[in-house]
Amino acid sequence: MKLVMFTNFAKVDTAEAVKLIAQAGFDAVDLSLFRMNNEGDAFVGDNYKAEVERIRLAAEECGMTFVQAHAPFRFKNQADYEGEVLPLTLRALEIAGMLGVKIMVVHPIHYGDYRKNKQEMHDLSIKYYRDLIPYCEKYGVKVALENMWQCNEFTGYIEDDTCSSPEEFAAWIDEIGSPWITGCLDLGHCHIVGRSTADFIRYLGADRIGCLHVHDNDFHSDTHTSPFYGKTNWYEVTAALKEIGYKGNFTYETDAFINNMPKELLTDGLKFQERIGRYLIKMIVE
Repeated sequence: MKLVMFTNFAKVDTAEAVKLIAQAGFDAVDLSLFRMNNEGDAFVGDNYKAEVERIRLAAEECGMTFVQAHAPFRFKNQADYEGEVLPLTLRALEIAGMLGVKIMVVHPIHYGDYRKNKQEMHDLSIKYYRDLIPYCEKYGVKVALENMWQCNEFTGYIEDDTCSSPEEFAAWIDEIGSPWITGCLDLGHCHIVGRSTADFIRYLGADRIGCLHVHDNDFHSDTHTSPFYGKTNWYEVTAALKEIGYKGNFTYETDAFINNMPKELLTDGLKFQERIGRYLIKMIVE
């Protein structure tokens, strides 16, 4: 099981993030493609292949590989599926393939009140994932859907969204029924919608969980902090992953923990995350 860190660093670019991740002792990299949401980003322009090569060389120089990625997700509805949603995701999928990524997380299409739009969100998202399958085959990259959440516009409280329940998550994966489509279980998202992360893991099983997003929170907001800095019982979570025989990687998404640090302390923060990750992986594999 590889210990993996995301590249969505607020204070350095992707190439520098990869170098810092290597220096901290991680095994591999999760390529965060959120930067593609920014107008004029090099990954979006005509010369994107040159940017990919720059990132690839940076990783090669420090002996790092890309094993996971996260597609951009600025779109919230179906307003311009053919003109924006699908092309942006396909570009991300191509970039992931060029860098040797094996699995890329792609959010379902979700917007507005989940309770009022549940069937439409389901239908649009299932079409979305099925539309991606030929390109998964072309670029050699699996796509992972993720369990989501939303804030109630009146109360401000977090509540269910697409795939928030293990039953719906499992049903979507089974309905798509492709070896190119799997699940990314976001461990932090389970508890904030009132569900046990350990029970969620057991319900899905190893066959449906292709990868993880690992972070912690206070069960009230999606704070994306480090394990042991929130309320998650990591002994229960690791026991559940061990029980199902989880075979994927251990991929951090601790954005707030890392990005709140001064640039000068990034390496120290990453080394601390590396130690915690090794501790948790040991409980899963031994």
